[in-house]
Amino acid sequence: MVVGLSDPAAFVTFTDIPTDSRTFYRSISLKLQDADNTIISITSDPSHETLFFIMNNNIYIYKNFSIWQNRSRFFPRLFSGRSSAYGQLAFDHVSSNLYWCDAFLSWIVMKPAYSSDEMMYKVVVHNDLNTPMGLALDPEDGYLTHNIL
Repeated sequence: MVVGLSDPAAFVTFTDIPTDSRTFYRSISLKLQDADNTIISITSDPSHETLFFIMNNNIYIYKNFSIWQNRSRFFPRLFSGRSSAYGQLAFDHVSSNLYWCDAFLSWIVMKPAYSSDEMMYKVVVHNDLNTPMGLALDPEDGYLTHNIL
């Protein structure tokens, strides 16, 4: 299990999940160097050991995710220019697309997950949205659902 933290920004990987109430979580963390960073949302592609995450106004990719083996703090940027408002990120494992919502711009966007071309994206929902914040996908049945504030 991977969690994104802020203050300071970090990824925390829980290595063992307790099986009873007498044991504790064990974890390893990777702190990000810039204290101004805030991880807003994380999603993953387990088949390619990849994390995608929103940090501040950008979306990044963390390939070969393993805190033990890959301690790099360099993350290629996939998209820049989202607003600073909260919005969730989701990965569609059928089409290998990323989806995210932007509460300030009131839209939901789709982008090929493994494309580094920041101009390759499409606004897929923008009508009748009022501050979308959460996002969930059902790729097998072709559903996208969101919640609003």
